[in-house]
Amino acid sequence: MEALEPRRLLAAIAVGNEPAGDVVEVSTSATGEFSTNVNFAPTSDAGSTLDTAADIGAMDGVRSFRGRLGWYDQSDVVRFSLDRPGDVEVELSDLTRNANVYLTDASGSLIDYSIETGLADDTVAVTLEAGEYWIAVTSTSLLTTHYTLTVSADLQPEFDRIGPSPEDGDEDNAGGVPVVSPLPDVAYYGSDREWNVNAVGAPESWAAGYTGQQVVVAVVDTGVDLDHPDLMQNLFVNPGEIPGNGLDDDQNGFVDDLHGYDFADGDNNPDDLRGHGTHVAGTIAAAANGYGATGIAPDATILPVRVLGADGSGSSNDVAAGIRYAAQMGADIINLSLGGNYSRSIDAAIEYASSLGSLVVAAAGNEAASLPGYPARFSSSNSSVISVGASSSNSALASFSNRVGDSGAVQVDAPGVGVFSTYLGGRYATLSGTSMASPHVAGLAALALSANTQLTGVQLRNLIVSGTREQASGSDSIGIANAAITVAYAAAGYTSSALPIGPVIGGASVVANSLGQAEATQRTTEAIDQYLATYQFEGNDRDDLIPERMHPAAETLVDQAGFVKSESHPQPIHHALRSIADILDVDVSGNDVSGDNDALAELSI
Repeated sequence: MEALEPRRLLAAIAVGNEPAGDVVEVSTSATGEFSTNVNFAPTSDAGSTLDTAADIGAMDGVRSFRGRLGWYDQSDVVRFSLDRPGDVEVELSDLTRNANVYLTDASGSLIDYSIETGLADDTVAVTLEAGEYWIAVTSTSLLTTHYTLTVSADLQPEFDRIGPSPEDGDEDNAGGVPVVSPLPDVAYYGSDREWNVNAVGAPESWAAGYTGQQVVVAVVDTGVDLDHPDLMQNLFVNPGEIPGNGLDDDQNGFVDDLHGYDFADGDNNPDDLRGHGTHVAGTIAAAANGYGATGIAPDATILPVRVLGADGSGSSNDVAAGIRYAAQMGADIINLSLGGNYSRSIDAAIEYASSLGSLVVAAAGNEAASLPGYPARFSSSNSSVISVGASSSNSALASFSNRVGDSGAVQVDAPGVGVFSTYLGGRYATLSGTSMASPHVAGLAALALSANTQLTGVQLRNLIVSGTREQASGSDSIGIANAAITVAYAAAGYTSSALPIGPVIGGASVVANSLGQAEATQRTTEAIDQYLATYQFEGNDRDDLIPERMHPAAETLVDQAGFVKSESHPQPIHHALRSIADILDVDVSGNDVSGDNDALAELSI
């Protein structure tokens, strides 16, 4: 461990002083097995600004430092670099008094931070691109504060393979990017209403034999129509339960959860009373049976998890419980076509699902906002989460779709305008929204996983990112999701991506709403998908589906013509700190950002 003496040892590292007799131990590998003796000369009054930050160089492994703050020295700044993208964790521990830790990019813009109270450890864990970064450690006391700062970086390999061996001639080129041909083109599938299936290259994957078989995808939503003829054969069946005996046969804490669970009403019937979850489920895995709709992964298994009621709303605690349940039941992929405010309980549940290897796919939101909503925004810090924006049949960003902006979110686009899928009562509907886009990526992930069952959630996200085609016009996402490339990578055994993220481009703010001829300018931060949707039903009438008013918690009104009228919600305080100047010059000790927001998690995307 390096004895990081503020203003002294840090400054010596930064300015390259000659040895002067102080011996420190430097751990230079992830295992900490290698150490060396290094000598530094003490130098005072340095290390508290970006210009005088201690440079610890390129990180790949673990390094720990001992440090001290006091009235003369209330902040330390450390600079490091990454040669490749990777997962970085910064931990502040062994505190003798309270201190906080902050992580910024090379421009000084805040990426993440931790301000735990008392002597609790502070931890920041994020996925970062290659580049330079700063860590700031600040004290909340004028008295002497000792601490240990540990920085770990697990960099992505140039390109790894697991599972199937690549075919002969499938070698990496000199730049480390794999030479893998996309799956061969096949004839256009179906009619014009299947444009979305063709747009993501699903038929190419089917032709290669990858249809989502043996992959479980949880739909955490309003439930699923358990009797829909296009979904029945693909519904999850709990092998540990004896139907209807009133017992928790598999001892998972839920009685008779044969086809999933309903957390909204607290029972074992996750049937859909609204239609939203059924539409999502059909986009993922409607059967390829020659009629109705066809899902992106028509042989995947759907695990229905009902967390939102018939009015399209639910609590963040129910959403979190549904995510945990899905992960416990073995869901490989968890689709979240919902959104609301930041919730610590949902964040923790997603972390739990990630720890079990699940990929979490979340809709970016329908506010035409410059940043994605939650939980999609967790993709900026959790490498098992991917955010999904909506694109149209002409490869343009949907006018209602949220963008990436400066959120750091890892986001791709997928069809989300005029998507034909299953609906209540054995019917079908064409809907629009990022809720419709997200299940395309969940289905695509199922195709990739059926091509290589050893892939983790992190690796699935890598391949989805690496397999995108061009950006949708007007989008700042990485690109449009494409199974023809992603599944080819998976089948060849690749696990990680070296593709760059595209530039930021300005977006639109107008929502087309085809309830009649209505169009609306979208200003809300929480709106329900179907209130921004195009409805085209086969069979029964749609009178009961014309929106009148959203749940009051969303503070959004929609009139009978479909016009959206709303007031914006304030951002949580932890989004107000945007720069290193806020960290070093502003007292943030009174800001409470640790509490959960248990406001209703509206079906907002």
